[in-house]
Amino acid sequence: AEISLQNGHGVGVLGFPPTLADFPEYEGYPDEVVDQMATSYPSPVHKDLMRRSASIHGTVFP
Repeated sequence: AEISLQNGHGVGVLGFPPTLADFPEYEGYPDEVVDQMATSYPSPVHKDLMRRSASIHGTVFP
């Protein structure tokens, strides 16, 4: 998914298909990092998105 805003701002999320079983969950982060990040997720849906993401990138311009 990709979201583009005015002035070049944007964010993209590249995910693995749910049927693909052999991929590192949470971008390969160790469990203690995932647990710490999970405290800031607003809902279980956000945590699941992170679990299945291959990469998240973004740009912000002044």
